[in-house]
Amino acid sequence: MSSIDQNWFPTHLRVTVIGARSLRAKGRDGYNNCYTVIRLGSEKYMTSVKSGTLSPEWKEECTLQLPLVLDNSDRWTLHLTVKHNNSHLPVDSFLGHVALPIAQLWYDLQSKPNKVAKNRGQIQLAFEFLRDNMTASSYELFRRRPQSVFDKFKDKVTSLKYGMTHEILPSEKPSTVSK
Repeated sequence: MSSIDQNWFPTHLRVTVIGARSLRAKGRDGYNNCYTVIRLGSEKYMTSVKSGTLSPEWKEECTLQLPLVLDNSDRWTLHLTVKHNNSHLPVDSFLGHVALPIAQLWYDLQSKPNKVAKNRGQIQLAFEFLRDNMTASSYELFRRRPQSVFDKFKDKVTSLKYGMTHEILPSEKPSTVSK
């Protein structure tokens, strides 16, 4: 193993919010208009709202910058809060929260601190640790690389297999983090 491999340290965390299940109903019609807020340190991302469901599917991803200092503080805890988008009230309704150990797939949503514990459902996630070491010039070379028909087909099959798109959009640069 080279010294580069031994000193590898991730700079970003890609989080995919796949879906939630068995959520408590907060809407007047017995369903929710759900969204998830993801927070890591000062980084924050919010999914789209999925209406009329207790088991929303998002399949949305975001990339969050990891803190530079490795410690046990709140900066290294990934927080996810699922809420009901309530158009009749100024504040959205809390559905559940989880602070994560990153090795699991399904996480139980928790009640608010100092509140009676209730079954609030679960949320499914996938994580990918990344190291952003592509310079702007190498990124431009990468983007200009011609792609064969086979490569395009392989990328399409892979994205269909996992139910997600995995493309680098023209508006994204390797040095930026989507929120």
